[in-house]
Amino acid sequence: MNEKTISQICLIIITIGMLIFVITYKEEFSRKTIGEMIEVGEKGEIIGRIEYVIKNDPITMFVLTDGNKALIYYPKATDLNKNNIVKIYAETEEINPTQKKFFAQKVVRAE
Repeated sequence: MNEKTISQICLIIITIGMLIFVITYKEEFSRKTIGEMIEVGEKGEIIGRIEYVIKNDPITMFVLTDGNKALIYYPKATDLNKNNIVKIYAETEEINPTQKKFFAQKVVRAE
């Protein structure tokens, strides 16, 4: 095989790979509200206001509100304060059929 044929084969393989990626890609965190996270669960991106900061060291626990309220656990110390607007990337864990825990993987100030 000559160089031109090998280049064309590589280009075809790369194009097919990119098409498969585009077709099968699913966003890990999609924008949701606290209510949707309670109903559906899984992972989501929530934007809200911090109503209370319960503990800041060595973990951070805070109450987030976006119309609904949720207690969020974040495994790192932060300098979050009341009334900060934040974007959190969270997932839920079911304790029992009526309760879920929210665990933040990342917290970003949205100011």
